[in-house]
Amino acid sequence: MDSKWSIQDSLICYKQRIYLPTTSELIPAILSAYHDSTHEGLQKTLWHIRADFYWPAMKSSITTYVSDCHVCQRNKSDHLNPVGLLQPLTLPTQVWADISMDFVEGPPLSAGKSVLFVVVDRFSKYGHFIPMAHPYTAARVAQTFFEHIVRLHGIPESIVSDRDAIFTILSFLGSLWEGPPRLVSYTRGTIRVDAIDEAFMDRDQVLKMFTDLLQKAQDRMTTAYNKSHRGVSYAVGDYEWLCLWQYRQHSLAGPARHKLSPKYFGPFAIIRCVGPVAYQLKFPDTAKLHDVFHVSLLKPHKGPAPSSPPFLPPVDNGHVILTPYAVLQVRVTNDKWDILVQWPATDPEAMTWELLETFK
Repeated sequence: MDSKWSIQDSLICYKQRIYLPTTSELIPAILSAYHDSTHEGLQKTLWHIRADFYWPAMKSSITTYVSDCHVCQRNKSDHLNPVGLLQPLTLPTQVWADISMDFVEGPPLSAGKSVLFVVVDRFSKYGHFIPMAHPYTAARVAQTFFEHIVRLHGIPESIVSDRDAIFTILSFLGSLWEGPPRLVSYTRGTIRVDAIDEAFMDRDQVLKMFTDLLQKAQDRMTTAYNKSHRGVSYAVGDYEWLCLWQYRQHSLAGPARHKLSPKYFGPFAIIRCVGPVAYQLKFPDTAKLHDVFHVSLLKPHKGPAPSSPPFLPPVDNGHVILTPYAVLQVRVTNDKWDILVQWPATDPEAMTWELLETFK
């Protein structure tokens, strides 16, 4: 018999390790015993099992088991460059044809107004800072937009904003109105007055120069951003884990640490590719969450597809709302009732004092 092989206590050993055939029913039990108790990575799990056992292609089977582990996929992040290459906006070529808008809240109250409605031309970078007062409605913002922007510059061809519902009505109203004609390129000699002819030619040269400078700046930013990011693409039908941030109500206590809370939920199937870096997921019918996500919030699922729809916890603005587990104590502070809340049952030390009147 080869020196690598031996028989010890009626067991076949290979290099002093217990040998198992690839069809042995003990292999799944060994993998579960060594990995599921600590959920260590591939190298440590492989090192521990190799110290006692051997079977053909054991590294491959251990790699598959560790990579398909649901607990590891839900709680561990990939130590790689962030996902998602930069997707630059279409480069503007004319003044006030493409604009961006947003609200700046929090300035000191002045003349009863504490909000700035900011509208910036993406080509010239010229901006309007329009003061507004709370509360403002979509109709009021639309009226302000027409009074201060459309009256001076016409209806823009594109508007860049966040997903605020107030901005949606502006895009809709813009489609109903036809703005003034845009600047067109001038052909030399169209106007017989030499001074005016030269002025129009100079204008076109300035616009072209600005466009070239914007293109160079955009290329530099895209190159710098993509150096530290990686591009990925998924297909319809793929299952992805969704990253959601843990959120807990804190009316009295400071922010708690949620290192041990799951980072990913799912997996959910992709039902549509919205763009190069955005995908629509299939959620349960009861989910109250927007179903389109950037690729940076997705992680490929490994292993067989789930047999039942995955659970999606309550979510508020992209943050998971933890469900209270128990109320442990009650106290009175400054004539107000406080309750000591224990949050998840799996985290017995996660307790916070909450105001009873604001606790939901």
